[in-house]
Order: sequence, then structure tokens, then C-alpha cells
Amino acid sequence: MFKRILYDYRIIKPLSSDSSNKGLHSNQRKGLSRWKVGNFLATRLRLPSVLIVIFSIAFSGFVLVFLISTYSGIKINSSKYFKLGFGTEPDYYEQNSKFPSLSSLTLIDRNGDCKKTMLYEFSNSYGLFSELLIYARFAAFGRSLGYTILIDDSHWIHGKLSDYFEIKYPDCSLNLNSSTIEREWFCDAAIKDINHVKIGRNCVWKLDSKIISVLEPDLLKLQAVWNFLNKRDDLTLLPVGQNLNFRLRSVFDSQASELLRIWKPNSQIKSLVLELENNLEASNVLNKLGSRGSKKRQKTVGLHFRLGDKVEEICENAFKNFVETPPAFGNPTRYIKMVLELAKDHHWFKSEQNSFFSKKSEIPINLVTISDDTDRALNLLTEYKKSFIKRPMINIIGLTKYRNSSTDHLPENGHNQTDFNLKPLSEKIKYNRELLSEVEYLVKKTDGIVCSMASNVCNALMLLSGSNKLIYDEKYKIKPLVRSVDHRWFPTSYPLYTEYNKNLKPAELFELGLKFSEDHRNHVDL
Repeated sequence: MFKRILYDYRIIKPLSSDSSNKGLHSNQRKGLSRWKVGNFLATRLRLPSVLIVIFSIAFSGFVLVFLISTYSGIKINSSKYFKLGFGTEPDYYEQNSKFPSLSSLTLIDRNGDCKKTMLYEFSNSYGLFSELLIYARFAAFGRSLGYTILIDDSHWIHGKLSDYFEIKYPDCSLNLNSSTIEREWFCDAAIKDINHVKIGRNCVWKLDSKIISVLEPDLLKLQAVWNFLNKRDDLTLLPVGQNLNFRLRSVFDSQASELLRIWKPNSQIKSLVLELENNLEASNVLNKLGSRGSKKRQKTVGLHFRLGDKVEEICENAFKNFVETPPAFGNPTRYIKMVLELAKDHHWFKSEQNSFFSKKSEIPINLVTISDDTDRALNLLTEYKKSFIKRPMINIIGLTKYRNSSTDHLPENGHNQTDFNLKPLSEKIKYNRELLSEVEYLVKKTDGIVCSMASNVCNALMLLSGSNKLIYDEKYKIKPLVRSVDHRWFPTSYPLYTEYNKNLKPAELFELGLKFSEDHRNHVDL
């Protein structure tokens, strides 16, 4: 049975040869104090010398064993290290060989020298975008440590990466087709110079803890502050600029870079995107709002509206232990309001008397919607639009309806991952290709995007769009074009970082809010 040990984050420095205890770690000073007590007992109480010798030998042996077991293989210098000793379930190791299958091994970095490699193993029961995002997170982390990133998709429930993307193949001196490369699980290994490691979804919580430990403590509390302030009735939307905190931009960019390394749509995906473009053009649906707004003046906003099993999770209170503000799945109000805020911030509506919808509103918006349950999504959005907007300046379009192929293979009541996993591989690949083509269309063909960051698809839309579209531009006063209706982006799974804030009291949260508001880039709305 593996013991569960918390990570230890500290600076390790060589011990000074100076006889004084100045500058030593507190534990080392305590050790010196214990030695002084022992010497006092020996000299003042006149213990038999034989007992003193036996005690000294035993204690020296204990210290020697401790030092060997603790620092064996660890490079000691003045750098920061993370000593990992996380446990895991023994069954996982009993069911998985030390030698992973390399039948579908793919090298993502052609320029890598392969002296140090990290093999990511795609798992077998999770969503397509969930897996891609976890890969991007770990690949960014591994590359920062000097690893060349490899991928094993030989047992992936969604097929092969090459079913969707144009993948580069190995090109380095290491014999990557050999199954004799022994790899340690990176998340369970102690810190030492390991050249070849493997990593997978079983490492999520362990590596997320490691990522969080290097972030500024205030960043862990920023979401809790916003959630606390957002409980007021007049704050229902994520404030502009809150999608991505400026201090997380470099982390965001590194994960986006890793996702873009594999996000090279193959010919099948490209043809599906072209099919959507041609059918939308032929139907003239993008010009439906009339001649008053010419084609060039119209704006297109992409919207991802997640339904299916995610809505069921909210109903079952699956999020209540992690977030104070629940995701917006299935709630058209937040989406339409955010679209209007986006249009207002970029002056897409021309109006008089500070009204959104006056007689001189000239720029219509095509709201191109993708969803796992298109009919239900369109009904919800359309009904809310009718009750909220007098002038029909928003044209809601269901992108899935502009395909040549039948949609019989699509789930009737939205996506359910458990049911999806039971489908034939060919059907899963077809569904995934269509979803990927719709995401590609939103990224490349729209002027802005609105979605729920609690969704993995939305998270991917953010990464693929780039940080320039998520962060408020101070120099040119340009507000974000890609926006979340609920949660902001964070480099780990959101349940992990929010549980750090459970014990914060309202007074503490408000005080933190005042502190954050001192820097206008935080955009904390008090």
C-alpha cells in the first residue's frame, strides 16, 4: 500500500561549514538544540560512558539512514525543488505494465533531441476536450522542465489523434518504437534527474497541486472574492476583463501553445468547416436581418450552449462543494446579456438616448450557436430573446443544421459521456469531427465568442482564440472579444483551487476585494 504524503515545496541549500547555526533551517536549529540537551545530560548528570557511546552510535546510524533515504539521487543546490511523494491506488500499477504500448507513439516536437521525454497516455473514458485540455496543461509543465513531449493514443476511446489532426511523426535519435524504455510515473517520482517519464490522467490532482504551489497565493483567492461579491442580485455577469487575470497570462499562453501544437485540423475536419461555410452562404441566413445592415457591417458572435449531462450535474448540486456561483449551463439569460454587453462595449449597436435598441441601431448580430442539443438550445435562446428584445437585431443560428449529412447519430437530449463511451468507434469519430469543425468555425469565422468557462469546450475556445482576445488592452482600451458568462480561466481544474478558499470568512473576502481593487487591472467590481 502506498502512503499518501503531501508535497514539500522548499529551497534546498548546501549546509554551511561554519560552526554557528546562523542561517540554518528551523528544523536544523532544533536538531542542534537537541544535541546541546544531550551533552548537558551527559556531563551534568554523569551518565555512564558506555550508555553515551551506545546512544551516540545508534543516533548516528539513524541520521545516516535518514540522510541516504532522503537525499539519494537529489541534486542539491540553491534552486527551488518540489519533492513529490504522492500515493496512488495499487490496483492501477498492478493493471498497467511499466512498459507502455508505443504502437501509436507520436512526437509532438520535431525539434526535440529526445534526451528527456515525457510520454502522455490518453485515457479511456473521458470527454474529447477534457483530455485535450489536460494534455495541454501537462505538456506545458513538462516542456518547462526540458522534456520533449510524446503521446500514446493507442488505447484512446476517441480513436487516434490522426483521425482529427495532422500529426508530426518521430524524428530523433532515440529508438521510440522500442517497448524496452522503462518509464516512471512522473507524478509519483521523487525529484531526481529522470530522463524518460510517463504521465496521464491519474496525475491530475497531484500535478495540479504542484502547479498551484508555484502561483501567487492571492490568485487562489481571487475567484472566491468575485464569487462573494457576485452573490449580490445586481451582479450576475462576469465583469469585463475578468475572463483571464493578467498575472496568469504567461501560464495561459503556455497551455495555448501546447494545444495549438496538435490543433492542426486534417483534411476531413477542413472539409466539414468548408461545408458549413458554403451552406451558410447559400442559405443567405447571415443576411437575414435585412438590407439596412450590409454584409460587411454585420457582426457574427459564436456561442457555445452546453446542455446534456452538465445540466443534470447542476441539478444534482455536483458543484456546490466547489463553487459559490454555479455554472450557467442551460440558462439563456446570462448568454444573451453577455452578447449584448459585448456588442455595447465594441459599439456594434448605434443608438440614441443611451438605449441599446433605438431606431438607429444599424449593426445586426448573427449569433451562431453550437450545442450538444441544438433544438433545445435554439428554443431557449429564442424564447428569451423575444421577451427581452423588442427589435429583432439578433439572428440566432444553429450551426449544426447547416450540414449535408444526417444528424440521426446526434444524442437526442444532449451529450452524455457515459452513453457516448458505449457507441461504436466510427460513430464517435464522426461526432467528434463535427464538433471539432464547429469549434474551428467559431474560432476562425466569428467576431467574438460567448460561452461558459465551466465547459471544457469553452476552455478550448479560449485557448485557441488567444490571450489577446481575453484580456483588456490597456494601451488601446480594447475590451475582450471572447467572454465567459460565469467562471474565469484558471490553469488547473476549478474544484481544486476553489476548495482552498472554503474557510475564508466574508470579512476576509471583502478585505481582499479592496486589496485587489487597488490594481485596476484586476477589475474587481466593488
